[in-house]
Amino acid sequence: MDKTVQIMDLDVNIIDIDYFCRKIEGYLENDQLNVILLASSQLFKEAAGNEYLRGLIARADALVPGEKTVLSFYHADLLQQGGIIVNYNSLADVLEYLKKKHYTVYIVAREQNESDYIKHFVEEREYNISVIGERMEQEFEDDAIINEINSLSPDILLVDLDTPLQEMWIMEHSTKVNVRLCVGLGGIMRQVMNEYKKPPDLIRMLHLTWLYNKFCFREKLFRVKSEKIFRRAVKEYKSRKGMKNED
Repeated sequence: MDKTVQIMDLDVNIIDIDYFCRKIEGYLENDQLNVILLASSQLFKEAAGNEYLRGLIARADALVPGEKTVLSFYHADLLQQGGIIVNYNSLADVLEYLKKKHYTVYIVAREQNESDYIKHFVEEREYNISVIGERMEQEFEDDAIINEINSLSPDILLVDLDTPLQEMWIMEHSTKVNVRLCVGLGGIMRQVMNEYKKPPDLIRMLHLTWLYNKFCFREKLFRVKSEKIFRRAVKEYKSRKGMKNED
C-alpha cells in the first residue's frame, strides 16, 4: 500500500512497512539522489504560512509520518496495526531489512549529542551499517562538507537539522552530493531522545532500569498533549484558508 493524504495541503505518504523497505532498497540501487523527510508537527507548523518551505518539502520523494501526532485525524493506532508507517519506530524495521547488505552513512547534525545518538542507534544494533563521517551545524562550511561527503561517497546521508534549515540545506545541495539516499530526521530527533533517555549508571547498577523506563517513558503523555495542539493548528490553518478563499 502506498497512497497519499493531504494534511495542511502537504502530501503525506501512507505506506506499509514492507513496501517502504523495498522502495528504500530501490533508492539505494539507483544512481540518483532520493530524499525522504520524516513529517513532524513542527514541520507542519513551520510550513503553514511559508510557501517557499512548502515548495521545498514538495520536492522530496516521500514525506513519511515521523510521529503519530501528524496522523491525529487518521486513526494512527489502527493504521499501525495494519502495518502502516505511523512514526519513526519503523526506521528500525527498515534497517533490519537492509542489513543483508553493508551500507555506509554520513551524518549532518545540529549537535554532537544527537549525532552520537544516531551513531549508537545504527552501529550498536548490528544493522551492518557503518558511519564514515559527520559534521555539526557549527562546523558548517558548505564546500568543505560537500567535498568530504563526495570523497567518502556514503550510501546514505542522514540530516538532523531544525526546520526550515534542514529542508533548505538538503534541497540546495541535492544536485551536488554523491549520495543515493538522504533522510531528513531533524523534526523528530529531539522527541526520540526525550522519549528514550538512557538510564543513569546508578540505576543500571541497581538493576532498576525497568522502573526507570516505566516512569520516564513519556510517549503516550507527550502524544496526548501534542495531538491537541496539532489538531488546533490544523483547524486554524483550515479556517485561515477558508477565509482567504472567500476573499
